Amino acid sequence: MEINPKIYYIAHCRFPSERAHAVQIAKMVEAMRLLGADVELVVPKRKNKITKTAKDFYGLKTEIPVHYVKVFDLYRFGRVGYLLSGISFIISYLLFFHSRKSERFSLYTIDMDQFSFIGVSFLGVPFTMEVHDAKKYGWFFNRMFVRAQKILTINNIIKKELVENFKLPPEKILVHPNGIDIELFSQEVDKGAWRTRWNIELDKPLILYVGKCYDWKGLDIFDEALKALPDANFAFVGCTKEEVEKVTGKKSDYHNALYFGQQPYADMPKWMKSADILLVIGTKKNEYSYLHTSPMKLFEYLPTGVPILAVGTPAVKDQVTESEVFFYEPDDAKSFISQIRKILDDKTLAQKVAVNAKISAQKFSWMVRARSVLSR
Repeated sequence: MEINPKIYYIAHCRFPSERAHAVQIAKMVEAMRLLGADVELVVPKRKNKITKTAKDFYGLKTEIPVHYVKVFDLYRFGRVGYLLSGISFIISYLLFFHSRKSERFSLYTIDMDQFSFIGVSFLGVPFTMEVHDAKKYGWFFNRMFVRAQKILTINNIIKKELVENFKLPPEKILVHPNGIDIELFSQEVDKGAWRTRWNIELDKPLILYVGKCYDWKGLDIFDEALKALPDANFAFVGCTKEEVEKVTGKKSDYHNALYFGQQPYADMPKWMKSADILLVIGTKKNEYSYLHTSPMKLFEYLPTGVPILAVGTPAVKDQVTESEVFFYEPDDAKSFISQIRKILDDKTLAQKVAVNAKISAQKFSWMVRARSVLSR
């Protein structure tokens, strides 16, 4: 496998952070470095409460070199502040790479937004572009995709749309969903001890949602489920009660709704393996949710051995099948509730599907993903 002597990974995000995109970047860079690639992350220098290194914060096997470029840290000032900060990030990384024009290197970038990666195409060096949603035709996007050495997308729907919208050769585009740290998420956990630590009842089923409270997640579906299933606890890790109420516009005063907010990434396997059902939600009301997302939590759930209930959107069905997860109809509370009851009532079937998920997890490892990117 031929690997370039140096790869700079450009990402417009706070790093490190608990957010899924930062975890994804950390794990991808870790995998590439473990495979022998000399990868350095280039990110904006922003205020950050996290003082640990990426290795310590994410529990990585290797340290990640990070170069922080100066930016106008105006992200808290809404869209205008984000735009100005992003433009300053482009200028800073262009100056950084101009100072290294005598070096031999390639670039890797990711669409954290719709504009911060555009400077990469003006540097005259080989680059890989990772794309997390379909793009409508535009001059800058076309320039990026035509000049990219290779393009990585997270599902086949996005690949199909890129080929159609930009007349790209299909062989230029790799498809790899987000990955899994199989060792981390298959570790043994004392279910009882962990529930006791968080005052979660041991004699009630625990249905767990791990993720942020975005309006495109389809969180509305919980309202009817919490009423219909009073003898089951629904735990939210990554969301607070106030965040759910803000997104849904509904009060959440249910006795069986447990909110734990943001939790350390290293503890995620403990949360997941303490549950009886793990949830992946979404909605057909949002194009990204319905067609383009590749939920990291879906893949992290797979090796846990816990039954998974996932929204049956084209995006999710592109990546797993009903032999590995249970599906419910998007935005259909009756289907959602019915499938929860099915999993809880038929433990033999639930365990069979969970075992299949654990087996299929192997093909989604970060190492498999990184090896594919580096070898082409």
